[in-house]
Amino acid sequence: MTNPIPLYTPSKNISARIVDGQLIILKPGDDELLRFNEVASSIWSVIEKKPTSIDDLVLYVVEEFEIDPDTAELDIRSFLEEMTSQALISCV
Repeated sequence: MTNPIPLYTPSKNISARIVDGQLIILKPGDDELLRFNEVASSIWSVIEKKPTSIDDLVLYVVEEFEIDPDTAELDIRSFLEEMTSQALISCV
């Protein structure tokens, strides 16, 4: 039996907006505003539309920002882990 591929999506009850290409999240519980760079904002816009796998996010970032796949994957994994640990992103 194979494990299903994890798909990432914004957590429910997260207040987030992309303003002038920059993701801004109001962190629940402490009312802290979090601001993200262009790549993180682009990843958010993808997972906001539909749950997405790391592999699909890597393909998107490589194409969109013209970086090598290995660097993209490391950076995306790190970003998703951090966002998941803060309960901003869920894995479904």
